[in-house]
Amino acid sequence: MEDFNRKEKSNIQGYTICKANHASSASRDEYKAFVRRIEKLLTVVKTTKEEIDNNSREVTTAYTDAVRDIKKYREDIDAYLDEMERNLLERCHNINQENEKAIKKLDVEFKTMQYELDTVNSSLKSHERLSADMVLTANETSSHLKGIIQELKSDNGDTKLQLCLFKRSKAIRDMVVSRKAIGKLEVTLTEPSFHLDKKNLYDMAYNGRGEIKVKSKTDKKDCYITSIIVISSGIIACADWANNSVKLVDVKTALVLSEIHLASPPWDLAQISKDQIAVTVTSENKIQFLNKTNGFTKGHSIDVVGRCRGIAYNNDNLVVSYDDPSKVEIMNLHGKVLRCLKADASGIPLFERPYYVMSSSDGESVYVSDNEKHSVTRLAYDGEILATYKDTELRCPRGLVVCRDGSLLVCSSHGHSVHLISSECNKLKIMLRRKEGGEFCQAICYFDASDTLYLSNFTLSDQIRVYKFT
Repeated sequence: MEDFNRKEKSNIQGYTICKANHASSASRDEYKAFVRRIEKLLTVVKTTKEEIDNNSREVTTAYTDAVRDIKKYREDIDAYLDEMERNLLERCHNINQENEKAIKKLDVEFKTMQYELDTVNSSLKSHERLSADMVLTANETSSHLKGIIQELKSDNGDTKLQLCLFKRSKAIRDMVVSRKAIGKLEVTLTEPSFHLDKKNLYDMAYNGRGEIKVKSKTDKKDCYITSIIVISSGIIACADWANNSVKLVDVKTALVLSEIHLASPPWDLAQISKDQIAVTVTSENKIQFLNKTNGFTKGHSIDVVGRCRGIAYNNDNLVVSYDDPSKVEIMNLHGKVLRCLKADASGIPLFERPYYVMSSSDGESVYVSDNEKHSVTRLAYDGEILATYKDTELRCPRGLVVCRDGSLLVCSSHGHSVHLISSECNKLKIMLRRKEGGEFCQAICYFDASDTLYLSNFTLSDQIRVYKFT
């Protein structure tokens, strides 16, 4: 009986579970809490694995870039040394030609003087008396000789001979002798940022709100911000449809740092790397790449077939949505279409007006917000519909973003709210409503590192609202 009633205790992540043959001492609430904790741990494992994969790709990219930069630096040094060598050799050659020219001139002049003096000398030997011609010739020759000697003494004379002596650069000589490195590798450590202490968005609420003014001095119209992305900590980029521009904004100072104007309105942005973003230019049927230095400069562009809207980047590919014709394309960075998602197996159109797209956190599916179908759909890359989210409060969905735990935030523009849904497209909660700033919301961005949400809307078009979640 003692063995029969004995309870086995085991500790799992801070929970004590007592097991008996007939009953468990854990209450239903404890069970639910435990399940949620396990689910959170599974999310941590999943997101950490994704970060490790990202770090692995980053390490490979850093290695490739470092090798390329070292070789390019060597090429630059070789080119510099080749140019310096050419300049020195050319200078030596020019000096040698000048010396040859001076020597030739002196040779001619001295031969002439020698001939004249030989003539005078022969006349003196054959005559007993000086003639006036002899005296004149001798005087002219003497004067000419004095002139040449004076010119040789002069620094500016064209008969001045130049001696070349090469002296090595002390800086380069010292570097070669000391065997100093031509540069150094700066090594930084990267590691997965385990989110064990990070709450999921479901358990969070905003505790503060601010605004960032995004209207610039060059703007001729009220802003219409259709996309927001985080470039780096403290810097965001936004697409201003009304003013045909893409802006860099400092979130700390709430100032527009720089902007680049396009020929037509930009719609959506996707970050390709820390130094490059892609933007859809709807009316031009074009994807424009922008390179980031101090501001933005135009890079190459891709012509596409249709009015492109949403854009996302995943594993060296672009995911692009179109509202005319309604479709979603997966293409490489050169514009080669790898797959087109347009209709299901029965030929029924998948979309009506897919305004925005986002890649799932595992990179194996895409999410599409459809403004006319009032839905968010998750699709596999082969076009299979995996899940669909609809809700009475989800009307005209616009911007969407994938969060660290795989859940999504979606703007319900005419529903005046921001929805939090699971990766399987199940409703979790409403994060923001109209009174909290969800009115006619358009573009959304969530920065995991600081749990900060950026949101644009129609009614307050010249600003981006900033929400801090805890």
